[in-house]
Amino acid sequence: MKSARIIVVIITSLLCYVSNAQVYLGYKLECGSTFKIQQKSDQTILQHIDGFEQEIVNHLETIVEFKVLKERADGYEIAMQFKDIKMQVETAVMNETISTTEDNSIFKGLLNYPIKMVLKFNGDIANVSGCETLIERMMTAANIEDEFTRELMRASLEKDFGPKAISETYKQMTYFYPCEKVLINDSWHTVTSGISKMDNTWKLVSVDDRKAILSANGVVDMNLQKSGVTMKLSGSQKSYLVANAYTGLLQELTIEGIASGSSHIEMDEGGKNIPTTITSKIKYNLIN
Repeated sequence: MKSARIIVVIITSLLCYVSNAQVYLGYKLECGSTFKIQQKSDQTILQHIDGFEQEIVNHLETIVEFKVLKERADGYEIAMQFKDIKMQVETAVMNETISTTEDNSIFKGLLNYPIKMVLKFNGDIANVSGCETLIERMMTAANIEDEFTRELMRASLEKDFGPKAISETYKQMTYFYPCEKVLINDSWHTVTSGISKMDNTWKLVSVDDRKAILSANGVVDMNLQKSGVTMKLSGSQKSYLVANAYTGLLQELTIEGIASGSSHIEMDEGGKNIPTTITSKIKYNLIN
């Protein structure tokens, strides 16, 4: 009986030690390994224009493949390429809905071309290269020959597919981890900038030898300028992450957010401000 009590005490103390031990959260990837992540996004833009409501719903699905090329002192060299991309837009004005499935030839230029990036051990993206060639491929796929039109499109595409834009966009699916070891219920910040500036406060919910569960509350500030329209919005978002505890790769990630403000449309009489709200839900899944 005494020995049984001792065993119980030992097991209990070990469990307490594990639950209170500091753990490393970050990436441990093998050179040559590949993985694919599927993204499904739903974004609703609601605008109030002269007493009417206009609703625009964007549906986006992508599959992105990553290949680990090399380990560095600060992280990994990764080759990223789009394997599939689909987009659908629904516009509703005065109870009339128009649905458009985007089969834009520009998207074809995105597929199967590797962009190289440096992924730090904590998921921050330090460098992106290959975007200029990617943008040229997109314009070629769209059969744009007029040089003036190409220059205008090149400037527009740079905002969405240039090195800074790609880096800030894909940090959303990689940049979760702190630089130091942490305990369960510890919290830390990750900050990204760009079209949307996000300040996330992450928390380690639980961890074992198979998976780590993290949650985050974030603050979002958005400043988007495109085609004569400037959107300035602020709001919040919540994130829930299930990751492989050893490799650091996400298994499931859900991000839900809402931001409100105004859209400014340039007009001859000096412009017009339109009350605007954007709600979004993004789901990422490791599929291979």
